[in-house]
Amino acid sequence: MVAIKYTNAAGMFQSGIQVYNEDTGVISARTLTAGSTKISIGNGIGTAGNPTVDVTEANLTLDNLGGTLSVSKGGTGATTLTGILTGNGTSAISASAVTEHAALVGGATNAITSVAMNTNGMLLIGSNGADPVAAVLTAGTGMSISNAAGSITLNASTGGMGWEVVTDATKTMAVDMAYGVNRGAGVTLTLPDTAAAGSVIEIVGMAGIWVIAQNAGETIHFNAVDTTAGVTGTVTAALASNCIRMRCTVANVEWAVTSVMGNPIIA
Repeated sequence: MVAIKYTNAAGMFQSGIQVYNEDTGVISARTLTAGSTKISIGNGIGTAGNPTVDVTEANLTLDNLGGTLSVSKGGTGATTLTGILTGNGTSAISASAVTEHAALVGGATNAITSVAMNTNGMLLIGSNGADPVAAVLTAGTGMSISNAAGSITLNASTGGMGWEVVTDATKTMAVDMAYGVNRGAGVTLTLPDTAAAGSVIEIVGMAGIWVIAQNAGETIHFNAVDTTAGVTGTVTAALASNCIRMRCTVANVEWAVTSVMGNPIIA
């Protein structure tokens, strides 16, 4: 049973709530004064240890509260929570505003701060004495990183030579790859446009004559002989069994022959 009681004390009206406790058969009254409301939850009103919620115009105080508290604020404007009672004492939390799809971190004086993470693959990276920073990982030597929505893929880009058998008439080569040429009519293999200094390419003759073609500005150094710079320069196998290994010495444009089997033709 819930009833509203009006009394007159010293010329002032006060309101209260009467609640029936079915366990004790007692009707307990709670006086609601101006600007303040107390609601008790449990078996009996005012019993020690029962959860209570005190609400005034300025404060929300929770006593002996277990479980989960959910607080929401309708309308516009900021919502501030202070004095959240925990099992070990009281700690202050302030959340004046949050950013959509952002991570929340604890700032100065226990304030909650939003850290925007608006790029695929971003992580929170610690910063001594300051808020963590949202950033993507940087690939080190011999590594590559592919970021996607909700995922990060790490690859070892120079962990070893890859291998591919070529049976097409043409092939654009990639760095750190070995190519087995296996086409009776021959294969033209073109140097990559982009190659870091130190990158390696290897060609192994299996069937047919292979030819290395160049892009603009590229040159291959073979002992005391260099290919013609640019797209007209070539290295051509003399026999189908010829093999060659090259390393990039100047990023993107210069290659040096480090080993060879046979006597390829430099032009």
